[in-house]
Amino acid sequence: MPRQYWTDTRGSKNVSVPSPLHSHKHLQGQYKSMEGQFLEKIVRFLKEVEWLYDFPVTQVFTRNVLSQIPEEWSASFADLTLSSLNGIPECSSQTHWPSSLKQFLKQCKELSLQQWINTSQHEYTIRKSPLDLRLPKELCKGMSPKKEHEVITMVQCVKELCNITNSSRILDIGSGMGYVDSALHHALGVTIVAAESEECRVRDAQKRQSLLTGSCEGIKHMKWLLQDDQATLDKALEIVHDLVNYKALCKCRLNSERNQSITPDTCIKRKEIDLPEETVSQSVMLIGLHSCADLSPVMIKIYKHCPKISSVVLFSCCYHKIENIDMEEHCKENENITSVECEKSRKVCTFDTTEVFAGMHKKESIEPCSSNVTSAKKVKEMDKVNTIKYKNFPMSNTLKQIMKVNDFRLSIYGLRLAAQESGVRWLQHTKEDHENHERNVAYRALLEDFCQKEGITLKKCRRRCARKSKFCSFNEYITAVLENYEFIPVKSEALNCENIESFVVKESSSETIKASERGICLSVSKDCVELGLKSKTQLSKELIRDRLKTCFSEYEDMFYLIEPLTGLQLALQPVLEALILLDRVAYLKEANFDKVWLEEVFDVAVSPRNVALIAVR
Repeated sequence: MPRQYWTDTRGSKNVSVPSPLHSHKHLQGQYKSMEGQFLEKIVRFLKEVEWLYDFPVTQVFTRNVLSQIPEEWSASFADLTLSSLNGIPECSSQTHWPSSLKQFLKQCKELSLQQWINTSQHEYTIRKSPLDLRLPKELCKGMSPKKEHEVITMVQCVKELCNITNSSRILDIGSGMGYVDSALHHALGVTIVAAESEECRVRDAQKRQSLLTGSCEGIKHMKWLLQDDQATLDKALEIVHDLVNYKALCKCRLNSERNQSITPDTCIKRKEIDLPEETVSQSVMLIGLHSCADLSPVMIKIYKHCPKISSVVLFSCCYHKIENIDMEEHCKENENITSVECEKSRKVCTFDTTEVFAGMHKKESIEPCSSNVTSAKKVKEMDKVNTIKYKNFPMSNTLKQIMKVNDFRLSIYGLRLAAQESGVRWLQHTKEDHENHERNVAYRALLEDFCQKEGITLKKCRRRCARKSKFCSFNEYITAVLENYEFIPVKSEALNCENIESFVVKESSSETIKASERGICLSVSKDCVELGLKSKTQLSKELIRDRLKTCFSEYEDMFYLIEPLTGLQLALQPVLEALILLDRVAYLKEANFDKVWLEEVFDVAVSPRNVALIAVR
């Protein structure tokens, strides 16, 4: 479906911008649920602004993304003040901006996750007031300030749900080192089964618990690698049944400190040890903190499948890591590549949020690939991101129908932007911060543009390449790249083989990343093929430097649009996240769970994934 056009009052040219939502007459009444109506608006809006997010940031030049920004917008961005630039992610517009830009920002705000949370109504609220909880130093050891904030806040959430459901049993999936579990047991006296997919984390959690609580049996750690299958659901039923009937013998060493560490207002009455049969908890609460990728949908299915689970509190992340159907088939054909696993998802969810890089991953912790080779055919397939189908997105029949009617699919780049942090930190950015980010994006995008035009692949020569200090000027960046990478022309015979080593620059990273993982499309020009036929030697450094400088001159006048583009993406981020989380709410409501809602729980400035999906049976 072609984009809708409407004339901006400040210019004579028709601009490709989203049309006002009220113009979509078919929205009225087609989807009866509030979630369905909101999802419909989001899908139509996202379809009209795909140009803004449907690309990897390293291809901002190769895909002519900056040229797609409406001329009236570009003119307004030419003389932005720092406060105006920093206000874009908050959807703050200026009076002199074109009406089309104001309309875009207005729709971003109206369709944001925060707008849904603020306007939707639900029976319960689990974050009623600030929590006055002080944990003992022993429990806080090893926690970052962010983790400590999340743990303390989770205690309050669980406390409120315990009051609602009368549950005193917790199943924590993806428990990691058990920080949340030890705090919950200490503060609320609940009995917990903590499930973790990595054996080493289970051992470390058990060791930590032993040091904290001695032989206390109130927390049981277990290894459990969840899969998206019936066996996992059956296993969950078994675990929940055992947990409901489990009588823990609590021998916590911290018991004597309990009343000193917890204020009366924040601690529910602790259950007695070895409860009589009639007072044994008849239900289990399911919790997940930072449940990555497919782990969140699997936990939602577990909640739906297990009637003894009274409630769920779920914080999701890493939406871009959800399994796609094409990859599932690919894994079946390759014995040494496993299907998407929860433990693999957990390893790639760490964001360093000191800077904002919208539309891309930055400074992630990425595990080494089992193979450092990829084929040109596979790279080409990875570039066709709009054809990807995901196993657990959409989940609801409502969104499936909406996407089908509107011929819409969300690419991996849309999912990746949804997983970015919000624009809160952007509000505090200085002029220097923006200049550094602009150079970082521009230089890497120029290198990508050069490699595509010349048919070049890059191979690392050492662990760390192109550090932050090398982004001060393009000449320094070129020197660093030439010192740390091999520039290898793609030879004609390599176009059909399975042994091309394709790498891209990743700032401040100690790992090598395959081009396919970054969405890199190594298109090869005719001249490059001829070069590959005539020469088996590498390009000279002088020639590479000259051609990179040519690329710089070609795009330098567009650099000023990089920061506004990033700000526009950050304004769009909560809309994309709303699409994903509301789909999960709709999925549960379709299964006749009426008490399902989204709630802001953590401080977004501390923990970017601060919205919980909560359901009470």
